[in-house]
Amino acid sequence: MNKFLSALAISIPVLLAGCGGSDGGSSGVPEARPSGSVSGTAFDGLILNGDVKVYAWNGSKGKLLGQGTTDDAGEYSVSLDQIPSQPVLIEVTGGRYQEEASGKSIALRGGDFLYALKNYKQGESISTSLTFYTTIATGLAKHMAGTGVSVNEAIARANDTVSDMIGIDIRGVTPLEINKKSSATPVVTDQHLYGFATASISQLTKWISLQNGDENDIHETYNSIKFAAAAYQDIASDGQLDGKDQSRIIAQGTVRLTPDVYRSDIARNMLVMANSDVNVSGLTPKDILPMAQQYNQSNSALFAGAEIRPLEALSPTISNLSHSNNDVIAGVVEISANVTDTVGLEEVTLFIDGTLHEFRGAESEPTFTVDTAPLNDGAHSFELYTKNITGGETTEELTLLVSNAGTTISEIYPEDQSILTGPQTFSASVADPIGIDAVSFILDGAIYPLTANGTPSKEFNVSNMLEGEHELIVAVTNSVGTQTESTVNFTADNTAPEISWNGANQDVWVKEFPLEATVSDNIGLEKTELFIDGNLVNTYADGTISEVIDSRDYSEGDKDILLRAIDKAGNVTEVSTKPLFDNTTPSISILSASSGDYYEDIVRFRGIASDAVGIEKVEAKMAGKVLRTLRPESDVEFSSSFRVGRFDNGTGFMSTGPYTLTLIVTDKAGFRATTSATVNVKLNPPDPDEDWQNMP
Repeated sequence: MNKFLSALAISIPVLLAGCGGSDGGSSGVPEARPSGSVSGTAFDGLILNGDVKVYAWNGSKGKLLGQGTTDDAGEYSVSLDQIPSQPVLIEVTGGRYQEEASGKSIALRGGDFLYALKNYKQGESISTSLTFYTTIATGLAKHMAGTGVSVNEAIARANDTVSDMIGIDIRGVTPLEINKKSSATPVVTDQHLYGFATASISQLTKWISLQNGDENDIHETYNSIKFAAAAYQDIASDGQLDGKDQSRIIAQGTVRLTPDVYRSDIARNMLVMANSDVNVSGLTPKDILPMAQQYNQSNSALFAGAEIRPLEALSPTISNLSHSNNDVIAGVVEISANVTDTVGLEEVTLFIDGTLHEFRGAESEPTFTVDTAPLNDGAHSFELYTKNITGGETTEELTLLVSNAGTTISEIYPEDQSILTGPQTFSASVADPIGIDAVSFILDGAIYPLTANGTPSKEFNVSNMLEGEHELIVAVTNSVGTQTESTVNFTADNTAPEISWNGANQDVWVKEFPLEATVSDNIGLEKTELFIDGNLVNTYADGTISEVIDSRDYSEGDKDILLRAIDKAGNVTEVSTKPLFDNTTPSISILSASSGDYYEDIVRFRGIASDAVGIEKVEAKMAGKVLRTLRPESDVEFSSSFRVGRFDNGTGFMSTGPYTLTLIVTDKAGFRATTSATVNVKLNPPDPDEDWQNMP
């Protein structure tokens, strides 16, 4: 270590001596480091009187190296005194600029800035523009440096990525103000394109202001400089323009900043600005279209793999058409409209019946002159086709009625040869290209003057007319006195159909019931319908009906049977009945007496009978004679008794001994069932003086 220090001590005088010149004029002091500068334009619209500062940068803002101010042309120049080579961050804050889309003057406040990054070499004079695009390139470089990419490589890659997106060197090209006549040009330059690329942010934030309800204060809260700061924060967090800062959503008010906003909306607004009255550069949307398409088609990783929304999705708007659907035209007419498009019209064309009539280029208020004489009277298709520079298309098609022959009378009600009854509204559609002066309905010679409009109508009650044929004339007089008539004939039919059938007298329908009916009408039968319990079973076109109704296809019980006949005029006749559908026999059980029971003179019994549709009667029979008739409800227990020793069964008085007790049940349909039990009866001797015939 000591030897090294000694050698170093010896070498220092030698080095110092070597620094002197041979002319003997040197002082022996080392030369000063050379100085350089950074210059350019701060542009968000030109930023005037902005504070420009240059910082060392190693992935984040470092030491202040120099500062200056933009002039009234937005230009700045900052000296870098003896600053060694290193990456530098150029920042502009403060000052004011004008939003191109609204003309509003905006002051840069706290948190408002534009950035650019350059690799500075000592002694050089470097230049860079400060724009929205250099700002997002700075944010991208910051993210790259944070992931381990070298600072110099991060700066180069980030600036190249954003430059490739719009096809312009974002640092080397100075944008021009497209809203200043001093920027007018007959040719497309990168400076003009850069001006439209930055102006698109102004148009976009005007739209964002409107989305947030700031119609009367556009660009006050949401403007280009704040959009740049939001985009910087967005891309610096994860290297993507995806509207996310780690776990936080990045938005401007209600508008979330998505990849679609950063890409498609910016591209679209490049064209919107080129198509606006603000643009006085002399360039058209077609001149800007290649840049907008390149930017919109970018598959850069900055857009987080989001699907590209094509510019063709934008299409023109057609309004204020001179004619409406089904208008009547004649002679020479002018068809006009207003056509608007945010990105720029390319074509407005009129087609008639699919054939090109006239091409009017990009006219926003086209007027087409059409001579209808070569067209046949009647309906024709008039199609207004529009297309914008992105290929978006809009078509408006009208059906216009050509009437060179004069008045047209159509859609008359009633139709010719129709059959009517009841209240009716007689009507028609009338038109004449030169105007209508009078309209009348003439019914069987009686004249009814009507309001002279295109849809005359009048109420008539056909029920009050004589049956038979009637004549209606629609008479129209146009504005020059020419009368046109159209006649229809109709028949008044106020007589309803007649129905005769076999369904009315049938109380019970068992199994297959042959329904027969004959339907007639004085004019003409339209149809006859058969309903069971409100459900349509069949429809018959003629008047002879033969229908087998199988009651087994329906649940048992009362059924509403309806036969409805309708004639050509709409007169209706209905007949109905309510038969019982019954297809099962009843059942009956003796609860007592039981077989072997013993009775003296009086036999008592209990039972129960069941049937799906109801019990008609229950009879108690013994020794061939019906002794009791009951009418119980279904499934309800019944009981009764009778005296058996004092009646004549036709062969003499009954004697003591066993007898068969039989219960016979009959249901509503006449179906019967029986049950029986053998009982023992002890009979007392009869009293000859008693009235045996009236014994209970």
